[in-house]
Amino acid sequence: MIKPSKKNIKAFLHKFREIVKSNKTLRQDKLIRWLNPIVYGQANYHRHVVAKHIFRKVNHKIRQTLWRWAVRRHPKKNAGWIRKKYFRTQGHRHWVFGVKAGKVLSTGKPELLTLYEISLVTIRRHVQSMLRSIHSIPIGNSILRYGFATRCWTHLKVEVN
Repeated sequence: MIKPSKKNIKAFLHKFREIVKSNKTLRQDKLIRWLNPIVYGQANYHRHVVAKHIFRKVNHKIRQTLWRWAVRRHPKKNAGWIRKKYFRTQGHRHWVFGVKAGKVLSTGKPELLTLYEISLVTIRRHVQSMLRSIHSIPIGNSILRYGFATRCWTHLKVEVN
């Protein structure tokens, strides 16, 4: 089974932590906008391998880093206050790092700007398909050739007569 390498995950977490540490005074919405492409890119890069368990661990490390960032900003506030200010509940997900974006949705609720959760990525395995048969369908003055693959229809070629 192919998994993300420890070196790659370590480098990603190091980069994430460095960005958070170097922006101690940055507003939450700007920090989220800066971190989202990095987290999303890492998730997309590893979405084809066995990464769900690793993603959960990475998500935990990300939350720890963001919690330390929030506590550092408000050393005299208690944990409940910090959680209410920086972390939201969104549907069945708790501890979502997010902030109100200022816009109001058509439902009347405020729009939330949240950090992308790497553990919510759908893992899609690459399936190598083997053509079982090739069929031809005449369409007007061209012929559509397609093959029935193991798991999907694969479009091959359209030939014009």
